[in-house]
Amino acid sequence: MKSVFQVAASMILAHSTVAFAANTKAAVQNIKQGAAATTKDAKAKAGEVVKGAKSQAQDIKAKTEQSIKDETKKTESSQSSAPAANQTTEAAEELKNTAKEAKAAMKAQGGNAGLPGTRKSLIIPESTVLPEKVLRLRAVYAGAESKKGYDGAGNKVDSGLQVNVSAVTTAIEYGITNRLAAQFVVPYRLSGKAKVSSDTDFASTGVKELLKTKVKEIKNGLGVAYTSNATAPVSIDLAPGISIPKGAPIKTYLDGVEQQLMNSPQLPAALVNYAKAQVEDQTFTKGMGDIEIGAKYSLATVDEPFVDGLPLYASVAAGIRLNSSKYSESTKKGEKPVGRGTTDVAARLNADYEVISGVQLQIENQTEVMAAKGKAWNFSEASKGQELDLERKGMRQLGYSKLVVAPGTWIPHAEFLLLNARYNWNNESTVKLGDEETVGSVGRSAQLGLSLDGLKMKLPVQLDYDYVIAARGRSVDNAFDAHVATLKLYYKF
Repeated sequence: MKSVFQVAASMILAHSTVAFAANTKAAVQNIKQGAAATTKDAKAKAGEVVKGAKSQAQDIKAKTEQSIKDETKKTESSQSSAPAANQTTEAAEELKNTAKEAKAAMKAQGGNAGLPGTRKSLIIPESTVLPEKVLRLRAVYAGAESKKGYDGAGNKVDSGLQVNVSAVTTAIEYGITNRLAAQFVVPYRLSGKAKVSSDTDFASTGVKELLKTKVKEIKNGLGVAYTSNATAPVSIDLAPGISIPKGAPIKTYLDGVEQQLMNSPQLPAALVNYAKAQVEDQTFTKGMGDIEIGAKYSLATVDEPFVDGLPLYASVAAGIRLNSSKYSESTKKGEKPVGRGTTDVAARLNADYEVISGVQLQIENQTEVMAAKGKAWNFSEASKGQELDLERKGMRQLGYSKLVVAPGTWIPHAEFLLLNARYNWNNESTVKLGDEETVGSVGRSAQLGLSLDGLKMKLPVQLDYDYVIAARGRSVDNAFDAHVATLKLYYKF
């Protein structure tokens, strides 16, 4: 009597498993139908059902198998238990297949013609790349203005000068695979202009900065004649009304004039007007800058984070910046050149972490080193101009840390809007022109921006706006504030 009861219990248990699997499958079907309307809720419900189903199925199967084992030992009715075990196994397998179907249905909801940005989070990690066979055209316009700089000690310098520069950069990116993308970047300077914005600041600070540069050029051009304190073979002009007389000890006279000018509370009007003309007549080279070619490999995809179950994403990238601008030619003309004048290679690392749903922390750092020297012209009163080797020594480090917020996570109908706050850094490498070295500048800036994402509305376009504010620096002649607008267009082949 006892063994019959146990066999019956086993069959009832197996029957419950089959019924449970059928109910689970029906529940999942309901989730699949509702996913098209509310993907987020569907995914949550399906996850709970699948998780609970798996747990209960394992528990039921374990109890059933244990019951069968006990019955086999105590009775000879194992033949009756076998069908129940088979039914239990089939039910568990059916449950497993149903769970796979639910997962596939939820993943299908993430498709938007193969374009990025269709996942539970509204924020696309910077570490991910474009999907396979997707092309992105990016056009960036920047209008920058500088009214300040920073000296070698990091102190703010108001030189009375205002420098305005505008440029556009075009970038083409293509997804080779879902993890590998290529990039081609072409910058182009549209305009550049410097003018005196404050006669008072310029007369007290800006002119002196220009005089420092002029005196430095003269010292470098004289070379041994300066260091040995030789006498001037001819009269050497420094500026209107200021010159080293013929026969005067060069170093003694030049150092005395420089010290006198730098300590003077008010400079001669003729000297100020001369310096003002030098600034406002200066030409900024227009045209193409240095072309960049690179590739980026993502260690994660939009649907598959770097660590399973953890919203962490990472990528590595490498590239080369070609010396494609007419840098040396521009310096020969005395213009402000576009580009850097050397060929550089770079390696970049990106990491992103979704702190909570709708809030993501993004970090990027790029390291650059010179691959090939360039050329630039140096002018002095003694040499009258010569082309020298241009070299960048050491590493350049630039990057940012950024906090991105998606208001649409909490606000209905705002899925297309993203907000960000960003902190930028740029530590330049040391520049060597001929035998003269200039310590690399250090710049820091803050940035606020917003993005309008048409992908959320199935439109292949995005628009970004950012405002950049120079925060601090060291050895920076012109610290720029900037308005930056970016248009991104997508196309899937």
